[in-house]
Amino acid sequence: MSTRAIVIDDTDPGIVYDGEWIADKGSKDNNGNYGPPYLSTMHYIKGTGSFSYSFHGTYVGIFGATMDKTNPSRDCYIDGTKIASSVLSAAENGVMHCQQDGLTDGPHVITLNVTAANPTFYWFDDLMYVPSASVPLDNAAVFIKIGDPAMQFGTGWAPFSVGYATRQQNSIYGLDFFGESLTWFGFYNSSVPFAATTGTYSIDSENPISFNLNGVASQNTGAQLNQIFFSTGQLPNKQHSLQVVYQGDNNTTPLSIYCVIIQNGTGPVLAASSGTSASASTLPSGSTGTGASSTSSGANSTTTPTPSSLPTHHSNHTGIIVGCVIGALALALLIFAFLFIRQRTKRRKTQDSNINVVEPFNASPSMAERLSSQSPTYISSSPPPGSNSKGKQPRGMASFDSSERTSPPPMSPKKSWRVAGLQAGGPQSPSRIPTQVSAPPSSDDPSVIMIHEDSGVRMPVHSDLNRANVNVVEMPPTYSAN
Repeated sequence: MSTRAIVIDDTDPGIVYDGEWIADKGSKDNNGNYGPPYLSTMHYIKGTGSFSYSFHGTYVGIFGATMDKTNPSRDCYIDGTKIASSVLSAAENGVMHCQQDGLTDGPHVITLNVTAANPTFYWFDDLMYVPSASVPLDNAAVFIKIGDPAMQFGTGWAPFSVGYATRQQNSIYGLDFFGESLTWFGFYNSSVPFAATTGTYSIDSENPISFNLNGVASQNTGAQLNQIFFSTGQLPNKQHSLQVVYQGDNNTTPLSIYCVIIQNGTGPVLAASSGTSASASTLPSGSTGTGASSTSSGANSTTTPTPSSLPTHHSNHTGIIVGCVIGALALALLIFAFLFIRQRTKRRKTQDSNINVVEPFNASPSMAERLSSQSPTYISSSPPPGSNSKGKQPRGMASFDSSERTSPPPMSPKKSWRVAGLQAGGPQSPSRIPTQVSAPPSSDDPSVIMIHEDSGVRMPVHSDLNRANVNVVEMPPTYSAN
């Protein structure tokens, strides 16, 4: 649903009148509680007549006034097809007489025929339409309703009645816009305090200008809608920033807003926006003295000003393109060279590490069978320091009873032994693991496994090896990469 539209005043030269229409200025400003007519001007006719207007857009509505409870006689047409008219039964300004939404985006013509003389005449105020994106806003009045994404509400603001309101002191409202002037439309409601207070507005961070807020008139009517709180006057035709600050509190008239109308200059066009608006069905019929009906609904897309007719600059970009291509190729070559050198270095390191690995001694199948058929007992040259004879030994060593084994005599320093790699957890330091020999507990032809070590130190020979019937099985030392 659109939150922006173009307002066409009854004095616009694009409106084609047929019949004896009379222009009025300000005589009906106090009619009802919906505020004065848009720009305080209207056209009225005593008898029959008509008017029409051509536009490009997707929504259109006609707004006017009634002077009593009599529903004025009229028929509305869009492109020659009759549409429904609203039933009017009270004296009010700015009420919707007929409208149509969901039109095909393109050119249309709306026509209103006054079919019979009315006792208090027929009064026409303005019409509004949601334009196509290509429609220029040269000197157009742009209606921006609450819910537009360009409206920025600070703390304290909340939905109230037909719009938004705040009762929090120093609450701030902001809006960036393009145009030559801005008019703020608010409302008063008797359900909240209506003591007089003030607010301020500033344009482009200039000195704030004060405006009055006084809702005392609403105590007799319940509400006063479409009230002009302030108008900026003439501004330079460019982009501006509006900031409004509320100076009241919970005991004074709230600051409220229903819409703003910006008088645009030559420049932007109305382009689609992704914002959404508040539901029009929550607003009472005919609550926009500016020509905006609170029951009117717009197109499905919100529109916002964007620059139009900007000059197009053409230039030759061949040199830039060639330079970018050459630079990209050079970068790709550098990356390839880096990856190639890195991979080659990694491969060379892998090969070097493989050269330094010493393959362990592999026992022959007959020796493996022989070793698997025995259950050797592991003997340490001495218990580890600080441990008792039957305590737990360092990791990888079997427990033993020192009373069953005797310390072997010293051996030649040319060789050293250690137990075959049966300890868990990987290679151990020779300084922490004493050299061990293995011998069977009893056998007619006992065998002892002797594994040489590479430390160059010969450990003492176990006393069992001095026996004549002991078969010594010697195994070469095992090496590790470290």
